[in-house]
Amino acid sequence: MAASLRDRKKAATMHRIQEIAVDMFEHRSFDAVRIEQIAEAAEVSPSTIYRYFGTKEGLVLQDEHDDVLRDSLADAFTEHNLWAVADQALALIEHDHFTRDAEMTLRRTKLWFDNPTLRAASFPVVDTWIDELTTMVLDSPHHDFEPDEARIVVASLIWGLVTAIESWYRGGADGSLGAYLRRMIAAVRKALGADLE
Repeated sequence: MAASLRDRKKAATMHRIQEIAVDMFEHRSFDAVRIEQIAEAAEVSPSTIYRYFGTKEGLVLQDEHDDVLRDSLADAFTEHNLWAVADQALALIEHDHFTRDAEMTLRRTKLWFDNPTLRAASFPVVDTWIDELTTMVLDSPHHDFEPDEARIVVASLIWGLVTAIESWYRGGADGSLGAYLRRMIAAVRKALGADLE
């Protein structure tokens, strides 16, 4: 389904704010920059930044594609199992994050893993994704997990993705991040066992 004009305008605004924020974080350090300074540079109100990103950390850890990804995952779980949904999610974001915005993705990744404040802030963000995906899995007709099993499997997948992104970055960010993440998903699936469909 095509995004509405309102959604496209919101995505473009978020993208522009994030680019300005990342520039400022790189030139002055993440901890030295205030939301009000970003808002002034982006010619928006601080409340707009808070509404779109939640926190200053969200300017690095979130982006304009998160809501689209959540909606797509919820739809995909009605017809597919966790592994097929993971493949679809990666395909959905691959062009935007790893091709079109490859430079910005790398810059955000560097900020995320090199700044202690952002590393700490990523834990609740990841935990929220785990909660949401666990609910989607449990609501899906394509699983037979107990609730605790579903959370463990989803957490293994999500933290595996986080670890893979960090490994890719620490290894020099060589090669396709999308291909690297696909190998990680296959490894997690193999480690958890083929019976976890």
